[in-house]
Amino acid sequence: MCRRISSLYQFNSRITSCFKVGDVEAARKVFDEMPQKNLVTWNRVVSGYVRNEMIREVREVFDTMPSRNVVSWTAMVSGYAKCGRLEEARNLFDGIDDKNIVCCNAMVTGYIVNGRVDEARELFDAMPVKNDVSWAILLEGYFHHGMVDEAKELFDQAPVKIVSLYNAMLSGYVDMGCLEASQELFSRMCDRVVGSWTTMITCLSRAGDVESARVL
Repeated sequence: MCRRISSLYQFNSRITSCFKVGDVEAARKVFDEMPQKNLVTWNRVVSGYVRNEMIREVREVFDTMPSRNVVSWTAMVSGYAKCGRLEEARNLFDGIDDKNIVCCNAMVTGYIVNGRVDEARELFDAMPVKNDVSWAILLEGYFHHGMVDEAKELFDQAPVKIVSLYNAMLSGYVDMGCLEASQELFSRMCDRVVGSWTTMITCLSRAGDVESARVL
């Protein structure tokens, strides 16, 4: 039972809360009963349906939106990619006039999740601007598909290697059982955070070097 709400902000927040706990019917009821809606409202419904992998429903909402922005389009791209419908995801992506890093990262992620790493790299290379998330997505994707050499090459190409990128590389080496490579990379890290130390300890423990892990 939805509590009585009045402001647009409260309505939008309630929609998000309902979707987060999987109560799609309650979210839709709030949406349908709203006396006024804005773009944030529509985007939250789109994102909520995507979150619950309800592609037919999200398409119906998307097609009836009075206006859309890059957030709307990016949610749709992610939703279709998440369900393995990459051609439709790419068609939506190509239809975005004001593409930004977020929607590009979403499409790259879609390719990687569906095993189409070469297409992910092609899009990554075509991106006019990249951020640390862009590099980490492709890096982790290479490791996920066992492409260690490609991951190393990509890491070496990164113009700025912040600690999160080092950690992504370190985690990849750990997952692939590359002990020597992980130790060499760890020794080169100037800024280490808790995650860096934990990842290195995990790597040593998996390799059976309990003493070195304990020393760290």
